[in-house]
Amino acid sequence: MCGIYGIVPTKKSTDSYNLNNLESTCIKLFQNSLSRGSEASGLAAVNEQKIHVLKIETDAKKLWSTNQYKTLKDSIAKHNLQALIGHTRMSTHGRANDNKNNQPVISKNRKIVGMHNGLVANYQAFHSGSSPLPSLDTQVLLNYLEKKIPKNPKAADLEKIFDQLEQKIEGVANLALILTDTNQLLLYSNNGSLYFLQKRGLIYFTSEAPSLKFISNEIPQQVKNKLFIFDLKNKRKPLMVQDWSNIKKIAVAHQIQSENKLSKLQQHTIDEEKIDQIKRCSKCILPATTPFITFDQDGVCNYCLEHQKITFFGKKKLENVLAKHRRRDGQADCLVAFSGGRDSSYGLHLLKKELGMNPIAFTYDWGMISDLGRRNQARLLGKLGVEQILVSADIDKKRKHIRENILAWLKKPDLGMVPLFMQGDKQCEYYADQVMRKHRIPLMIYCRGNELEKEEFKAGHCGIREADPGGVIHNLAAKNKLKLLGYYGKQYLLNPSYINSSVFDTAFGYFSTYLAKHNYLYLWHYLPWEEKKILQTLTREYGWELSPDTPTSWRIGDGTPAFYNYIYYQVQGFTENDSLRARQVREGILSRQKALELVRQENKPQYNNLKWYFDTLNLDGDGVLKKVDQMKKMYANH
Repeated sequence: MCGIYGIVPTKKSTDSYNLNNLESTCIKLFQNSLSRGSEASGLAAVNEQKIHVLKIETDAKKLWSTNQYKTLKDSIAKHNLQALIGHTRMSTHGRANDNKNNQPVISKNRKIVGMHNGLVANYQAFHSGSSPLPSLDTQVLLNYLEKKIPKNPKAADLEKIFDQLEQKIEGVANLALILTDTNQLLLYSNNGSLYFLQKRGLIYFTSEAPSLKFISNEIPQQVKNKLFIFDLKNKRKPLMVQDWSNIKKIAVAHQIQSENKLSKLQQHTIDEEKIDQIKRCSKCILPATTPFITFDQDGVCNYCLEHQKITFFGKKKLENVLAKHRRRDGQADCLVAFSGGRDSSYGLHLLKKELGMNPIAFTYDWGMISDLGRRNQARLLGKLGVEQILVSADIDKKRKHIRENILAWLKKPDLGMVPLFMQGDKQCEYYADQVMRKHRIPLMIYCRGNELEKEEFKAGHCGIREADPGGVIHNLAAKNKLKLLGYYGKQYLLNPSYINSSVFDTAFGYFSTYLAKHNYLYLWHYLPWEEKKILQTLTREYGWELSPDTPTSWRIGDGTPAFYNYIYYQVQGFTENDSLRARQVREGILSRQKALELVRQENKPQYNNLKWYFDTLNLDGDGVLKKVDQMKKMYANH
């Protein structure tokens, strides 16, 4: 999460570097960091007298053309520039449109100027005193370190402080800090998402190793569970902090009257008594509103009659595959698609702790990862010490596309078009392939393919009987891919509002999912999926967080399911939870009665998650749900 980068001539530098030299290099490092976040950006420039801080709360690419940067550049050009370091932000704690939440961050007493890539899930534990808790975890962390670091600290003092930090922290901390009293640059990481090169007395650092290839083909040094301390050239006197940022609190419309918005959403209810009257399969729990469902004379559905026991390749075959790639030198040997959900979190644990692999976690952020999801990502990455490569989409644009498609859908609601709201994440596989090539790692592992999680009804509303063969959506038969494309094309003609700025992004998602070739290993094709064991491991060993809004642990790190499951439950009387539990009944994992008890609780509307979703998309949630509530119910005559 986020990208940090910089170039610093140390006191051992033998070359003379002026502002233009450093600037052009930093711009290249900046461009290589944009994939990790572009919602905001900032710089810290050090010369003989001052450390200049500048940050903007808008599109990161605009930083270099702002008037503030031009003014800053003119000022520091008069003196010998000693460092230029920067940050590209993907919002986690604290929204980017309040510049106090952006980076670089200045500690309370201006003793530290720093940047942070990651997320500290327990940042409240580092806050002390009577002052209000800042919303930004980086601010809390720097204030904490400022209190801990003594005047004129020795290297041993600093190392001890960061060792203690590592023991206390829950989450990910990749830090580039400048100590203003001693003119030192500190680099620290607890999961390895920070690299540096030293050439001729210059330090180049960035969040990902390939970003430094334009400087040298040398293998950069990974910063992991160790503090690196570099002395800057100027040792004459402490640096003064000059803040060039236009820091102001920007009113955010969706933050106003928060409690009132939630109470309005809670007024939208679903007729569960009517839903309880829907005929269901006498063996599993699928209702009569399921597309293509039929029942025999005993009330058993065709899905049960056609069901074949799920088989697995087995742990031995998995080990044979992994053994071909496993490295003994500590270098990365596989990429793991990592959302922070229960399956990918457990998969990362399994590969690292039990199967002896050295994974790098790959995350594609399309703007709908919830705050809870980010915290769970950070907990796993920090505890396991696993590096994360994050590709961030243009978040504002992605959210705009979702908003436009929801507004278009509301004009002519159709259950077959509900998956359109999730098209923005379908490029994940395209970027996964790019990351594999960029980092030269041939093995990509997906912790999906769990055949218990098949959701036939979603494609069923488009007239397609097949779901996702092997639990993998791009295994859909060619004729059904064309049928799906035809269904969407027809809906676009019937409802031209779908022809909006999201069209090309949706087409890209279709290509990435259904047309592009992918070569991945699917973990749950080899091993059985054990829900109880997975949850016990995650909660006990990692403090993995459950949602207070729902008893289910499925997809709680994504903001979208609360909305589409509300639609499905309101209109057809069941959700993806019913589909999962029905398969567990067929597999003998659950009793039918237990499955019914679970879905009755799991299907209840998640009002807090709905509020997050609508706030994030800047939608009138009350108005949206009113239109959903007015849709014709499929179970009206059941």
